[in-house]
Amino acid sequence: MRSRNYLLIVLAVLFCWAGISQAGTFTERSDAEITGLWDFRQPVKYRGIKYTWPATDGTSGYVLKTDGSGALSWGTVTGAGDNTLDNAYDEGGAGAGRTITADTGAVTITNTDADAAYLLSLTPTPGSSAATGGVQITSGANATQDSLNIVKSGTGDDIQAGNGAFSVSKTGVITGLSVDLSGALTADGAVALGDGTSTVSINSSVWDISTAGAITGVTSITGLSTLGLSGDITFENGSGIQSSTTTAETAVVQGYDVDNSTYRNAVTVTNGNTIATAIGTGNETVAVNSTTWDVSTAGALTGIADITGTAGEAMTVTLASDGAADDLTISVTGATDSSVIISSAGTGDDAIKLNSSAGGVDVDAAKSLTLSSSEAQADAVVISASAGGVDITSAATYDIDLTATGGTIKSIATEAAADQFKVDAQGTIAGYAINFETTDGGILLNADGAANGNISFQSDNNTTITAAGNLTLAVTGTVSAGGSAIANVLHDSETTTADNILTAAECGKEIYLNSGTEFDNTLPALSTVSGGCWFDFVVVGAPSGDNYRVLTGNSLENQIFGVVVVNGSSVAGASEDTITFADGAAVKGDRVHVQSDGTSWYVSGAGNAAGSITLTQAD
Repeated sequence: MRSRNYLLIVLAVLFCWAGISQAGTFTERSDAEITGLWDFRQPVKYRGIKYTWPATDGTSGYVLKTDGSGALSWGTVTGAGDNTLDNAYDEGGAGAGRTITADTGAVTITNTDADAAYLLSLTPTPGSSAATGGVQITSGANATQDSLNIVKSGTGDDIQAGNGAFSVSKTGVITGLSVDLSGALTADGAVALGDGTSTVSINSSVWDISTAGAITGVTSITGLSTLGLSGDITFENGSGIQSSTTTAETAVVQGYDVDNSTYRNAVTVTNGNTIATAIGTGNETVAVNSTTWDVSTAGALTGIADITGTAGEAMTVTLASDGAADDLTISVTGATDSSVIISSAGTGDDAIKLNSSAGGVDVDAAKSLTLSSSEAQADAVVISASAGGVDITSAATYDIDLTATGGTIKSIATEAAADQFKVDAQGTIAGYAINFETTDGGILLNADGAANGNISFQSDNNTTITAAGNLTLAVTGTVSAGGSAIANVLHDSETTTADNILTAAECGKEIYLNSGTEFDNTLPALSTVSGGCWFDFVVVGAPSGDNYRVLTGNSLENQIFGVVVVNGSSVAGASEDTITFADGAAVKGDRVHVQSDGTSWYVSGAGNAAGSITLTQAD
C-alpha cells in the first residue's frame, strides 16, 4: 500500500524526531524519547502540513486516509488503482517497489477459485524490438534449494507451451532436468543430456525423436524398442552398438517381411562365453553392393548357406597373407556324405580355373579322385604344365588307369631331348613288366625322321616276338643279327594246287607245288619289288597229266636269268619268262630258287631226271 494513504507511519515518525518544549510544542530532535500517555491539540502540524485526526477509532480492517487537504478519516479502499500491485511497483518513485525481499519466509500466492484461470500469468509486451521480456531466476552462491521447483498433484502439465512450441535458448546447460513430453522436442542448437554418467530414460512406446541434423556424442542407448531413421548413424572411433550384459540375451536388427506383414530378424547377436552373430532366419540373403566392400573376421564365419555376387560384376575372395601359416581354408566338417562343390555355368575353356602363380597345386583325396568332362572335344580334359613337369604317382600295389571310352589316348612330348616319352617299369617280376595289348587291333611303333628315326629293342635277357600270323619286316636296308646266329627260323610257306598270282608282300615265301593237273604261279611285276625279294618253288607232288609252270609277271617279262642243274647237267637261261616242271619227268624234291635285284629275276635249282626242269621264253 502507498504510505501517503496510511498515516500510521506519520505517528511513528513524530515520536522518533520530536522533542518536548515548555510551550507545549514539539521540536525535532534525533534522540527524543516519549513515554506515557499524551494528548495532542488539533490540528497536528508535521513538516509544514496540518492534519486533522478523526475523533474516534476506525473499524477493524479500515485504513486512515486523507482527503488531500489534511483532513484524515477511517475508511475502506474504494478508488481504482489505490491498492494495486502496479501502484506498489511505483511506490516511493517510478519502479521503486519492483523488489521483494523475502527475508522471513517464502512469498505465497494461493488461488482457491473454481475457474480454469491461471494462478500467475506473465505477458511480456516490450515497447520495442530492442527491449526484452520474460522471467529470470537468479540463485545466489549460497543457495541450496532448486531455483525452480514445480510440485504437481493435479493432472495438468508442469510446463506447457501455449502455442505448441517450447523454445529454450541458452549458451550454458540445463542440468538435472526431467522432461516429460507428449509432443515434439525441437532444438536448433546442441542438446547435451547427462554429464557422462547420467542416463536418459524414455518411458513410452510411441515416443519419437525427430531431427533435421545430426545427433552426436551418444555413448549408449538402452531399452530401446524401436529406432526409425531416415538418415545415417555415425559412430565415433572405438564406439558401437552394444547388447545387454545378461547371459544368453540377444540383440537384433530386423527387416520387414512384406509378404507376411511381419518383422523378421536380419542380424541377431547372442551373449555368452562365445558371442554368436546370426544373419537372417533361414531364407534371407546378404547383399554387398560395393566393389570395395570387405568382410573381415578374426574367427570363423559359420552357418553360411549361400554367398551370391551381383550379376555382371566380378567377385573376389582374397586373403592377404603375411606368414607361412596364413591359409585360406574351405572345408566341410562332419563325417557325413557331404561335399565341397565348386560349380560354374560358364561356357569358356577356363570356366573353373585353379591358378598358382608362385607355388604348386596339391590335391589330396582319402578316396577316389575323378576328373570328368562331358565336352565332345579331343581336349576335353587337359593337364598342362607350362614351365615344369607333370607327375602322376599311386601308392604301392595300386594301379593308374587311363581309359578313353570310344576314343583314343595320346601321349605327346615335344621336348628335343632323350627319353621324351619313357615307360619305365621298375618292379622285379618274372613275367611281363610292360604289356602293350589290344583287343582287336594292331600295334605300331613309328619312328619318323631319316636321320634319327631308329627303333631299338634292348634286352638284358631273351627277346621273343610271337605272331599268330605272319611276321613282316618291310625294310629298305638290311636285316642284321649283329654277327649272332639266328636259329629256329621258319620261312613263310604256301601249298598251291591251282593258279596263283604272287605279290611283293609275299617275298621270301616257300611255294609247295602239289597237284596232278597243270597250274601256274605268276611272279609279281618287277616294278613292285625291291632287291632281295625271293621265292622258292618245290615239287611235293609230281605233276601228272600236265606241267607245273612259274611265269614272270606284267604279261611275261623276259627277265629270267641263271642256271639250273638237271640230271647232273647245267641248263642255262637268259631273258626267259617261263620255268617248267615237266609232266612225267619232274619228281618230288625238284626245286628252283628265284631272287630279284629289282630289275630281273635270277634262278638256280636242281632236277633229278633229264628234262625235269626247263627255262624258256613263251613269247
